[in-house]
Amino acid sequence: MRQLHRRLFIVFLVCGAALCLTAIVVPRALAQTPQKLRVGIVVGEPFVIQQGDRFTGYSIDYWEKVAAAQGVSFEYVPVSDEKQIIAMLNDGSLDVVIGAIGMTADREALLDFTHPYYMSGLQILVANSQQQQSIFRVFAPLVGSAVLQVFVVAFIFAVIMAHVIFFVEHFGGNPEFQQGYLRDIWEAFWYLLIIVATGEYGDKEARTPIKRVVTVGFWLLGVLFIAQFTAAATSTMTVQQLTGSIQGLNDLPGKRVVTLANTAAADFLTFNKIPFTTVTSLEEAYAQVEQGQADAFVFQAPILQYYASNEGKGKVQVVGAVFAPLPIGMGLKTDSPLRKGLDETILKFYQDGTATEIGTQWFGDTAQ
Repeated sequence: MRQLHRRLFIVFLVCGAALCLTAIVVPRALAQTPQKLRVGIVVGEPFVIQQGDRFTGYSIDYWEKVAAAQGVSFEYVPVSDEKQIIAMLNDGSLDVVIGAIGMTADREALLDFTHPYYMSGLQILVANSQQQQSIFRVFAPLVGSAVLQVFVVAFIFAVIMAHVIFFVEHFGGNPEFQQGYLRDIWEAFWYLLIIVATGEYGDKEARTPIKRVVTVGFWLLGVLFIAQFTAAATSTMTVQQLTGSIQGLNDLPGKRVVTLANTAAADFLTFNKIPFTTVTSLEEAYAQVEQGQADAFVFQAPILQYYASNEGKGKVQVVGAVFAPLPIGMGLKTDSPLRKGLDETILKFYQDGTATEIGTQWFGDTAQ
C-alpha cells in the first residue's frame, strides 16, 4: 500500500513539474513572436502604389497572401530610403520590408533577404521621340558654331559687296544713290539681295561692263554662301539627331543620365563608369526627363514600364533591352527568425501557381 502511495506521489510530482515548466516555456515562446508584424513598404509603382492611406501593388498583394498563408497580422509602415530601412530593421522598429528592393551583394552584407519573389532588371527611360519639340529645340541647330561662322563671313562679304554697289552707283550719278550714306547703303543692300535672288542687277538691266561683272560675281558668291549655310545647318542638325538619340545602354556615355541615390542602378552606373547625377525621388527623375533637363533615367524596368504606360504615356518611352538582372526580395534583419517561414511560403507560391497568378495580374504576360 505504501508503495502504491509512493508511486502516486511520484506521478503527481512529475505532472506538477511538467505543468510548471509549460507555464514558464510557452509564454516565452509566444513572446518571441510579435503579436503584429510591422511591415515597411517602399513606394514605387507598380510594386507599391499609395492612394491616400491605402496601399496596393504587386508587393502588397504578394505580402498579404504570404501573411494569410502564415496566419499573421501586420501593419504597414512607409519608409523612404535605404538608410532608414537598415536602421529600422536593425533596431527592431520593422520586422520585414517589401517593395522594389533589389538584392545586391552590398545590401546582403547589411541585412538579410528572403528568396526572390520577382526577377527585375534595369532599363532606360527617355523623352518620347514623337513628343512635340519646343521652338527653341527645333531651331537650336541653326545657332551652332559652324552655322554662325558661315553667317558671320557672309555678313562681312555682304557689307563689302554693298559698298561696291554703293560706289558704282553713287559716283555713276544714279539719283537713287544721292540721298545720304545710310539710305544709299540700304538701297545697295536691296540691290545685292536682288542680284543673289534673281541674278539681275537691281531693278534694271546691267548695261555697263562693271555692272555686269558685279552682277555675275556677286550672284556666284551669294549662291556659294547659301550652299555653305545649308550644308552647315544640315550637318549640325544631323549630328545633333545622331548624338541625341538613345536606343540602349551603349548610348549613355556623354548623355545627361539621372537615377536615385543608393540604388542598384546607381551602383551599376558607378561600376561601369557612366557619369550620372542623383535625384531624391521618382517624381523628380520623371520631371527632369520630360522637361529636357536629363536625357535618360536609369532604373528598375517594371517601374519605368509602368510609368510609361500610365501617367507618363505620350511623354516618355522605355528604350533598349533590360540589362543587369536584379532579383527582388523581402528585406529582413540579419538572422531574423521570420526568414525560414517566409522562404518556405515563397517557394510554395512558385509551386502552386500563386506567384504566377499575382504576377500576371500586375505585369501581364511579362510576369516573372
